[in-house]
Amino acid sequence: MPIKLNFGSRTPAAVSRERKEGQEKADRSRILPLPTNRDINGSTPSQLAKNFPGAHWRNVEKAMGELDQLIGLAEVKRLLREA
Repeated sequence: MPIKLNFGSRTPAAVSRERKEGQEKADRSRILPLPTNRDINGSTPSQLAKNFPGAHWRNVEKAMGELDQLIGLAEVKRLLREA
């Protein structure tokens, strides 16, 4: 009778995929400090990315867009309160 070895259902591809997903989750959870207006004025996202270790310019560009949206929302709320 042959001996049957059971290593579980995780194949090498599944282990690699899980590791990659874990790394992507860790990258998403990394919080970048918010740039100040002094940092943003006259700077491109790639120039700003140099100020934040580990930041890619596309992530900085996305953060700048989100910051602009938040500033816009705050402005709308202020205008609604004044109305």
